[in-house]
Amino acid sequence: MYYSTYVSQDSTKNSTFHIVADNSTITELMADIAADCGGLINNSTSTVPGTRNATAMSNSSTTQPQPESSVQYYRASSISLTLDGYNNTAALSDNDNATADPLPNNYDGSLLACLNTTIGEAALLVDGSAALFLLPGWLMLGVGVSVGALMSV
Repeated sequence: MYYSTYVSQDSTKNSTFHIVADNSTITELMADIAADCGGLINNSTSTVPGTRNATAMSNSSTTQPQPESSVQYYRASSISLTLDGYNNTAALSDNDNATADPLPNNYDGSLLACLNTTIGEAALLVDGSAALFLLPGWLMLGVGVSVGALMSV
């Protein structure tokens, strides 16, 4: 597992987000995040394409993101977005009815929203084009004709 770091450009907010996933997923997401959220990110301290790579998780590090700091999961929980300073103790509970702790007061909601939207749109659970191959042959013909008809217009 690896993580990338995104620090808010707004210095009045105490917001450091991390994306935790496999290295190739993070590498792919970095370009989308830079394009969509670049104006909200402090590029000198964040993981941005061309300057920093994702960091490998280490069993001995106490400064890396922790499961209880996750604010969102994506793609069947194979990607996590964490916020430094958030400690959701309910995530560590065996109680299925435990409620999540609220987010801290002083976080950059604009950056959180941008990261959330960008990751959600870029990290699909199933590639839409690959899903077409799972359709029955007679339905594929209909989809192909519809797509072909639209493309010829």
